[in-house]
Amino acid sequence: MRNVYLLGVTVGLAICLIVPIASADVTINRATKYQSIEGFGFFGAADAWRSQATVLNTTWSQMVIDDLGITMWRNEYYPTATADAPQDTQWDAQKPVVQSLYAAANASRAPLKTVLSVWSPPADYKCVVTTNGIPDWGTCLTPLLRPTDTTGGNILDPAMVNSFADWLVAGLQMYKDIGVDVYGLSMQSEPMLWQGSPNSCFYGQEQYAQHLSEVGPIVKASFPNVRLFGPENMLGIECDVGTNGTDFDPDSSYTAAIMNNAGALSAIDKFAVHGYVDGFTPMTTSNLVALSTSYRTATASTNKSLWMTETSGYNHTWTGGPCTSNAISTCSGAFDLAQAIYAGLYYGHMTAWLYRQGSAGTTPADLNELDLMAGPDNPGKNYYVSKQYYRYIRPGAQMVDAKSSDSSVLAVAFDNTQMGALTIVAINTGTAATPLTLAGNNLPSSYKAIRTSASENAVDLGTVSAGSITLPPSSITTLVSGNYLESQVPATDAGAGSGAAGSGGGTSSAGSSGCSCNVNGGTFSSDSRAAFTLAGLGALVALRRLRRQSAHGRRCPS
Repeated sequence: MRNVYLLGVTVGLAICLIVPIASADVTINRATKYQSIEGFGFFGAADAWRSQATVLNTTWSQMVIDDLGITMWRNEYYPTATADAPQDTQWDAQKPVVQSLYAAANASRAPLKTVLSVWSPPADYKCVVTTNGIPDWGTCLTPLLRPTDTTGGNILDPAMVNSFADWLVAGLQMYKDIGVDVYGLSMQSEPMLWQGSPNSCFYGQEQYAQHLSEVGPIVKASFPNVRLFGPENMLGIECDVGTNGTDFDPDSSYTAAIMNNAGALSAIDKFAVHGYVDGFTPMTTSNLVALSTSYRTATASTNKSLWMTETSGYNHTWTGGPCTSNAISTCSGAFDLAQAIYAGLYYGHMTAWLYRQGSAGTTPADLNELDLMAGPDNPGKNYYVSKQYYRYIRPGAQMVDAKSSDSSVLAVAFDNTQMGALTIVAINTGTAATPLTLAGNNLPSSYKAIRTSASENAVDLGTVSAGSITLPPSSITTLVSGNYLESQVPATDAGAGSGAAGSGGGTSSAGSSGCSCNVNGGTFSSDSRAAFTLAGLGALVALRRLRRQSAHGRRCPS
């Protein structure tokens, strides 16, 4: 530990006061390696998809590639719109946005990956359930009745599973036809939610796993390299048992159902979760640490990496406050987002991290906790916090062992041998400026430093000596030595997958119909997830308890 001494002077009498300021010692072992990063990014276009006139913006495309540094982009695969089932957008409006993003990525040789999630199959593939509750939740009504809309929940008709799989293949082919190999595909986002709007489809746990085992081989027959990911359920529900309510649920979670179904476990390539406890509220850092650790430990034997494919709920103030979209609720702030990303990487060993919405609206007043920015002219605080990771930790970078002697200083380090870069992200959660001492073999003598705080937005501090780094209170600092721009690396070394198709990077070094989450009676506005209320969450808890007490254990009480 290094001590820094200050000279104190009293009025009328000079007195030397020896006041040691303890440094935070971060020890880095570059020989101990963990997960490899696949990508950072977000969902959507320059504006919400329903805002047709402003979704395409080439300035925005270049900004999110070259400044923010996204390397993974998530999009919804929408059913074809009908008079009874209108959609926020269609492929003819999405295609130019995809092409604009890849034009920017290819110009900078950025290894952009596209991942797709389904919110609902086409209405023709779904059926209305017998009853919305025990014991027939998950059974098609007799005689068969198709819903007219893709909202309002309901289920995938088991007789239409092959048709659904063919529809997924058709979606992948649309991207292939414009030169984009989709990197990842999820057959259902948040399968537990039964919501009035936007699109939704309910799957019980065993039902989800069974359909995954059926869909997977059909999709892989046409697109063997696409990574199937899921279940995209809320992490706070996948891990909600034990004394503290943060242990992995081996009986009622979607992930457990996948792991208990050999076909599903074989089909899925990546586990994926959403960073909520109730559909909107993000987890505290301490909870995310516990939940991520529980999930990683429980799934370690599968050798499948973990993605965070959606999170939000952080407003654009530094320490949080009233939610922008719903002032009666309290939202976490951008500094909490900085710590959440750290927790997911350090404790969850996540290989991908995606925010809910990249951009929505076109004015500063449009910024809210669901997005990172409101068009290219209005990056928010969440944008700059995300940039501390996205821009400087590139695909292929491996997390290496980093230990901090100070519990107020959080540190994570990544070694990218392909690009010759070492990146360290250090967060000072304390109230005092803290000198940072870096220890370990083969560490650089200087770094490029970038910092975000309540008053700073990804400020470039220039080159700093390894022996003279101080972390201001309540701040996040990124230190990078080496290259973080693919455009400046020889083509053979820039990282796998930066070619024209943009399927991007290599994989990382690197699974029952069940109880359900009925949110009938709740509301979900497509304009804002904040309007969503889990009116059925209490019922869900009760159903899960009944299920655990059931003699049949894994049978969903609906």
